[in-house]
Amino acid sequence: MADFNKTQGTWGRDANVSGTSKAWFSWSHSGNAFNRSYNMSSATDNGTGQFTFAFTVAMADTNYCVVLGSSRNGSSGNAANSIDFHSLATGNFQIRTGNDNGSMVNHENVCASVLNTT
Repeated sequence: MADFNKTQGTWGRDANVSGTSKAWFSWSHSGNAFNRSYNMSSATDNGTGQFTFAFTVAMADTNYCVVLGSSRNGSSGNAANSIDFHSLATGNFQIRTGNDNGSMVNHENVCASVLNTT
């Protein structure tokens, strides 16, 4: 049973509520910085279109869901973007971003929510 009296800083990742976002972020590539985030400790640029995002508090297992969205050119966007996640670990996950030609490119803004039942 969830403890609804917990502080805002720990409730989401500690509560055993199915479907609760255990981590989320809005991230800017140009500043390699989180605009806003919850339970995210760092972002690592692994090369063009390849990034690793680390959790502050690790996930209980690797059966979590990562929901992603991105904008390649800031506010102007580009409908032909591709973005996917891979290499799920309890402490982090990786994403790849690309364009409509299948080439790896950096997306300026990336948003994610991580869902898990535990």
